[in-house]
Amino acid sequence: MAPPQALEYVVIHELCHLHEFNHSPRFWALVAAQMPDYEVWKKWLKTHADDMSGLNIPTTATVAAWWILIKARLP
Repeated sequence: MAPPQALEYVVIHELCHLHEFNHSPRFWALVAAQMPDYEVWKKWLKTHADDMSGLNIPTTATVAAWWILIKARLP
């Protein structure tokens, strides 16, 4: 299983696509604003991609739905 930070990176990455539909410098600036060390986890995922081949990676829409549910439950 991936470290929580790697999964957090995936969620942040996908949520940032709700604002920027590409991988432009503005997109990566959004990611960095939420997770300054994202490059560590991006690299970790690339290094361990074969180990995670059986996992279903969520789509942007799925991650957005999770985020809405999580935010709705926060005080």
